[in-house]
Amino acid sequence: MTTAMGAVSGAAAEALITTMLSQHEVGVRTTLGRYDRASAIPAWHEVLRGVDEFLNILWFGIDQAADKRWLLACPLRGQILMDPGRMARLLEIVGRRYDTAAVHRFRRTVEQLSETDRTLKERGIQTTGFPSGIDTLETAGA
Repeated sequence: MTTAMGAVSGAAAEALITTMLSQHEVGVRTTLGRYDRASAIPAWHEVLRGVDEFLNILWFGIDQAADKRWLLACPLRGQILMDPGRMARLLEIVGRRYDTAAVHRFRRTVEQLSETDRTLKERGIQTTGFPSGIDTLETAGA
């Protein structure tokens, strides 16, 4: 393992990893501790599952090159949420290979990404690595 101060190995690397995992756990517990335990964990899991499926479907789950190009270029801003034809095509492409539940999660993730981009832009927050924001499914999946 390499750190800013050089290479670390053996017991020192194990201790560093253990410390980092512990800090991560504390952060997650602190953040989630503010929410109702019965609903926070399932909601968090659903978001993580949706993002995981979104990435897998987008990059590895569409067989036809033309459909994949269309999906990657698909704009995320209000166009996708306000254009029933565009959303219908997106869902039809994904639905050719995936069940209704996966298609629903894909749509929900697309909606969440679109809303996240809108909110960041409204607040003047720069999206790291993407000067114009999360404008397409491709940049959302990058």
